[in-house]
Amino acid sequence: FRRAFGGVLRDRDSGIFVSCRQGRLIGLLAWSLRPMLHIAGRLFRIDELVVSNAARGQGVGRELLRAAHELARRRGALRIELLTNRKRESYRRGFYAKNGFDEADTAVFRSDIAGARTP
Repeated sequence: FRRAFGGVLRDRDSGIFVSCRQGRLIGLLAWSLRPMLHIAGRLFRIDELVVSNAARGQGVGRELLRAAHELARRRGALRIELLTNRKRESYRRGFYAKNGFDEADTAVFRSDIAGARTP
């Protein structure tokens, strides 16, 4: 985790927003930015969005998404994307739709790299 975290922080086209309350971490949003041919521009990707159970429903996720949108605009992104699981509570209660995201009709396919270490 430390190596991956450090790599995100050192990369100019990725980063992490955190939300703290009374010195405690209550939310985290990791992002990355890259050029994409299919949109003829830059894609801002929300790679991780986590809010502590105790802070859910208090606007923490919404504020992290606002910060992401603002940075995406400043960095010239044409689109923001994120991937979530339909079984997650945030999906079931419409969190992303309420915050301006439309669900894409997309299938996700994965292929693990042989011999690669997975977390």
